[in-house]
Amino acid sequence: MKLFQTLFFLSICFKSFSQIPKSGTYTFKFCDLEYNSCINTCKIKINGKKVWVYAPSGLTLIKQGELFEEGYLQKSTKGNWIIKNPKTKYEKDNVFSYINFKKKQFWRF
Repeated sequence: MKLFQTLFFLSICFKSFSQIPKSGTYTFKFCDLEYNSCINTCKIKINGKKVWVYAPSGLTLIKQGELFEEGYLQKSTKGNWIIKNPKTKYEKDNVFSYINFKKKQFWRF
């Protein structure tokens, strides 16, 4: 019985790390894959599996708070949460942006 309880508890713990957070607006670190560092913070709005990422300050050609990226969250084969946009049909798993919910980071190339 103890073994069953332990396995049940561990399965819930592991499952919770890979889940999408509740619907709402969050502040995440905006990180650059090219420089391998986080450069600012951005707002991310989540509604189920739909996600909107708003631009942080300091980016060229886009103002702070403007819509930067939107789409649907999908778990990649590498285990990252990527943003799939239905407008880009030919994209596979070589996406250059992903979200790390555990560390609250949005990575973009």
